[in-house]
Amino acid sequence: MSSLTPTLETIRLALMTLFYADRTEQVDAWCTTLLEAAPERNIPTWDALLSSLRAANLIRQGRLLEAERHSGLALSRISSRGWGLSIGLPLATSVYALTAMGRYDEARARLGRPVPEAVFQTLFGQHYLYARGQFHLATGRLQAALGDFLACGKALESWGARSSRGAPGGGGPAAPGRAGPVSSMTISWARAITPSPHHR
Repeated sequence: MSSLTPTLETIRLALMTLFYADRTEQVDAWCTTLLEAAPERNIPTWDALLSSLRAANLIRQGRLLEAERHSGLALSRISSRGWGLSIGLPLATSVYALTAMGRYDEARARLGRPVPEAVFQTLFGQHYLYARGQFHLATGRLQAALGDFLACGKALESWGARSSRGAPGGGGPAAPGRAGPVSSMTISWARAITPSPHHR
């Protein structure tokens, strides 16, 4: 169960909707503002979620070093168990950034962190597969890379999500895109397949 209040959960969904509609400047501005106010709330889950989303957004803007720093910060805020299925996004962002910067040993270490099997049934899991595929490709494991890319594409196709510019496999988590309209379908899609962090 999510540890976020109904208000924070609504904000989370709004930010995810903007993220998948490629509104990178708006996401960055909102995440910056909310992160500045986060210490007042003293909710580690909220702080971690904002850092994770900002990191993924920074990847789209080509700001790899900052993206890796924010994803690392997000992962340090709460435990793997606390992240639940949402752990796929900060791990994917970190692995993608480290791989793109040629820091393969660090990326490999991130990939060694266990993730729930069910994460691959979520969109965040597809970000993870895409980032892992990029790592395999960069380190010469072509068959493994192909397997991850095909699994990612198959999942997105089954959800009818291939047309989303924000989805991995439809440009990937790092692909910049032009802002599009935030449609009701985008909102429903973001709500349906982006899990919320939780504590136990």
